[in-house]
Amino acid sequence: MNNSDKKEDKDKKSITAVERGIFQISSLLIVTALLIVSLISGAFSGWWFAKKNSRQLVVIDVEQIVEKRKDEFMAKYSARDADDMAVKQEMMTDITMFAQRLEDILREEGKDKIILTKGAVVSDAVDITKTVEERLWEK
Repeated sequence: MNNSDKKEDKDKKSITAVERGIFQISSLLIVTALLIVSLISGAFSGWWFAKKNSRQLVVIDVEQIVEKRKDEFMAKYSARDADDMAVKQEMMTDITMFAQRLEDILREEGKDKIILTKGAVVSDAVDITKTVEERLWEK
């Protein structure tokens, strides 16, 4: 082996060391990039899950709704004979329809909300009493 062959071998080793350094830096950059991407995707999925599964707290004054309806029933049936079976049947039908309608509206309103009664003290809770009343009175 002559001097020129030794020099070529030394140059190949130098290039190999440089290439190895570049490979290590590239590997480190790739791992860092993947770590950053996984952290961002994890944070985004956590935010999305929390947003999707969060529910708004709302309050309803059921007593106010029932009182208004009670006054309406009293005005409608006070002049009639309460012992008459047909009047009793009509009154029960009205009360049952009112209760069913109220239940349906509350079920629909509660799909993406947590409904609490007015007695539950919660700050920043939206009052849906007016909305439910309006829907109850529309035929």
